[in-house]
Amino acid sequence: MKTFTKFGETVEQVLGGARCVRLTVDGYMPLVGEEIGPSADGRRLVALSHTAVQNGDLMRDPEIVFEFFEDSASAPPGTRVVTRAAWSKKHRDYTSFIEGVPHLVEIDSTTGATILVPICIVDRFAEPISFRNDFLGTLD
Repeated sequence: MKTFTKFGETVEQVLGGARCVRLTVDGYMPLVGEEIGPSADGRRLVALSHTAVQNGDLMRDPEIVFEFFEDSASAPPGTRVVTRAAWSKKHRDYTSFIEGVPHLVEIDSTTGATILVPICIVDRFAEPISFRNDFLGTLD
């Protein structure tokens, strides 16, 4: 599970908030990361692939589709869910701990008052669900 969690964080870093990115390095096939929509259960799907062109056709060598999961079932009611990756990047914004629970300091949009919103830190992980290699003709 630790590997899936780390890989989920890495994919998030590659995408950098975008729906699609293309990374190119001289001498290597481009790496494309693309959010391809939700799964049947409403979970986020991301495809990572090396791509090449053969006879005018786009070939994937390989393409792996990942499904993202969040362990948010353990979040108590009334808390805002924050992933562990977001916590590590923005922990300075979560400045208050009440009885060991981190709270986010926010401004109430209706009254302008400062409020503390309890948060629950959850793990996000990515699990591979399909593999495709067009050059070998494999599709799993």
